[in-house]
Order: sequence, then C-alpha cells, then structure tokens
Amino acid sequence: MTIKATGELREHYDMGVRAIQETLTKDGKAKYRAAAVGNLARRAGTSRTIVYDARQFAARYTPSDVDELIEQCEKHDVGIAPSHVFELMRILDPKERSLVQEKAIRGRWPVKTLQQEVRARNRAM
Repeated sequence: MTIKATGELREHYDMGVRAIQETLTKDGKAKYRAAAVGNLARRAGTSRTIVYDARQFAARYTPSDVDELIEQCEKHDVGIAPSHVFELMRILDPKERSLVQEKAIRGRWPVKTLQQEVRARNRAM
C-alpha cells in the first residue's frame, strides 16, 4: 500500500493525533489504552495496528514535519509507503530525519535502501 502524498498521509497523521488524545490519562500522561485504540480503529474502519502506527507517527512528527513530508512528495511526484514512514520514525533527531527523508524521496529509495541508511546512521550515533 502506498500512501498518497496529500490526503491519505494527512489522514493517517490525524488519526494518530486522535489516538494520542484518546489515550491520554486524566493527568495528561500518555498511556496505551487498548480499549481507546480499538474504539478508534472501529470508527475508522481499520485495524488496531494501523491506529497504533498512526499514533507513533503523530508522536514523532510535528504538523510542520508532516507538511514538509507532503511538500517533498508532491515536489518529486512520489507516493510514500507506510513502511517508509515507519523507517523514518526510527531516526529520533528531527533534523537528521528530514535530511534522510529528502534524500529518500528525491532518490525514490525502496524501503530496503532506507532501512540500510537508517541502520547506518543509528550505529554511527
């Protein structure tokens, strides 16, 4: 499955934001609550796994990071697979992630190439 660079990617992110909001405890701390994730998955017509992945996406990317990702995909006329986003999330430093993301999009990297780059960068740290 490839997420189109506009609507679907934004929807995936927004679902993650909702998942974060719905799994917050009363004291504002994030806590994985299976019931909340399951309810959101049912309402969205998707699986808990997709909701959990979207939650991780929203936790790692700011709205401006998502805007940048969408702009890069549109500029280079590239769709992006969820597995690409998952690999990019493994880079914790947003600036570093942005650099790798741009290279991957410009170069139309397959997931395997992105995985290798992410592993190499994480080992170097």
